[in-house]
Amino acid sequence: MDKFLKRKTESEVNVGASTSRSSSIEGDMQGNENAENKRKKISESVRHYSEEYLKFGFTWSGSQDVPIPRCIVCDEKLANSAMVPAKLQRHLSTKHSCLTSNANRFL
Repeated sequence: MDKFLKRKTESEVNVGASTSRSSSIEGDMQGNENAENKRKKISESVRHYSEEYLKFGFTWSGSQDVPIPRCIVCDEKLANSAMVPAKLQRHLSTKHSCLTSNANRFL
């Protein structure tokens, strides 16, 4: 079985180890920079309140720069990233299923 295996010489092993260490350090540094850029992009996107969200039973609180959606029925605050019509509608249908047919009542 050993005759089918190709073994590296000692010089190839030493050279390969030193280059892999330096490349792994460079890769780690690039990975950290990419992670920081992603965090900045996520924090920069702020959703703004629309008057159409009243039909889902939501108003807003907080500052106008970073509004926080607030449910009219249960007074629950959601994250700014949840200020999407689909997520607001899902909150209304899951938490307040008895009020989904009366969505126009909030207006």
